[in-house]
Amino acid sequence: MEASLRLTGFQSKRRVLWLMGVAILSACAGPAFSAPPHGDGGAYERVVSSPAWRLFSRRVSENYVRPIKAGELEASCRASIAGQASQDYASLTERCFRGALAGLDSTSRYFNAAEWRVQRGDAPGKLAGIGLEMRAQTGGDGFVEIVSPIKGGPAERAGLRAGDLIVSIDGVSTSSLSLAQSVDALRGEAETRTALQVHRPGVPDPLRFVVTREPIKAATVRSAKLLSPGVGYFRLVQFQDRTRNEVLADVAKLEADNAGPLRSLVLDLRDSPGGLLSATVGLAALFVKPGSVIVQVAGQHAGMNRTYRAVPGDYAGNTPAQVDTPMRPSLQSLRLIVLVNGKTGAGAEALAKTLQESRKALILGLPTSGLASIETILPLEPDTALKLTTGAMTSPSGVSWQGQGVVPDVLVNAGGREKGGFGDVPTDLQLMAAIAQLQRP
Repeated sequence: MEASLRLTGFQSKRRVLWLMGVAILSACAGPAFSAPPHGDGGAYERVVSSPAWRLFSRRVSENYVRPIKAGELEASCRASIAGQASQDYASLTERCFRGALAGLDSTSRYFNAAEWRVQRGDAPGKLAGIGLEMRAQTGGDGFVEIVSPIKGGPAERAGLRAGDLIVSIDGVSTSSLSLAQSVDALRGEAETRTALQVHRPGVPDPLRFVVTREPIKAATVRSAKLLSPGVGYFRLVQFQDRTRNEVLADVAKLEADNAGPLRSLVLDLRDSPGGLLSATVGLAALFVKPGSVIVQVAGQHAGMNRTYRAVPGDYAGNTPAQVDTPMRPSLQSLRLIVLVNGKTGAGAEALAKTLQESRKALILGLPTSGLASIETILPLEPDTALKLTTGAMTSPSGVSWQGQGVVPDVLVNAGGREKGGFGDVPTDLQLMAAIAQLQRP
């Protein structure tokens, strides 16, 4: 399976990248499929005799991380559509695909036409937002919690704060929506408005905000600041091509503010899902010795089996912007503390584990999400696709964190987190614990 680590668009050549912990492989889409004749074979036979099923099963069998057992996909398909014979062909096929993938693991999934448009970023009328980083509320009534407003964005300008709970969006309770649905509800055309009802801890009455949507291009590195002389802090929200240079620019600014090199750095990976594989490798390369192993990947295909190292060829590819900013030598010698939690995932886990093993960084917080798989997006028809687990990552020493996550060296609960955002001193108790660690000899 030929692959490069750069995707310039959904082209016909096969390309691989890692987006939010997901490797994306784009291939020739092939023709659209029409429904086969109904016949007398029942719902299951209607689906598994179709060209759509043959393409689906071939994609899965050829690319899944392990060999597929005979009849494995068919058994899951049959179970998922049992008793659904009255449904139309398209609905049966979608149920079958989803059921077959669910039988493999919890991360592989099918994208129908509408979902695939959203994934590609070309859904009509969804070009703007209000600039919020959010997560599902832990416990409580199932509302949406604001992790952080994007600096200078519409939400921050309107007065929304980290820790606020979004109770409703345009009159619809967020307790009835998934996090993805809440995010989608906040998107829309630029210059349109959305009305939010918000509960703010410590404020008895609900607050109402009307925010105008704008095109949002958020920085992937946030909250860069000096915690004290010589001690820097920043959050990596996601890993994109530009993230490496954003880190270098922020470190240069911190060192200018400090009037000298940093001696310690708190790297905050909480709630970060990671990002592009090339960016993950490029970020780790800032902190480890040149040539060091960063992550190892293995899959069913020999083409997936590769060791990624701290060398430009493994993270820059044909992108000069990845290496056009001068290195900061202090990054390879300063003291490192990495903050993680249960929503630190995939590429962010790979970075944390690499720094733990290769830089003796202190990992502090809570065990991470335990996602060591690589998923590949494979088009099925011109407007549908599947996300399939095709590889598994291990650390430089060959350790997997799948399932159990990266276990912190120092376990610290996030109690008091609801009173402020990540990076807020003194309400961020995990950050305060990191500062206490740095004060030790």
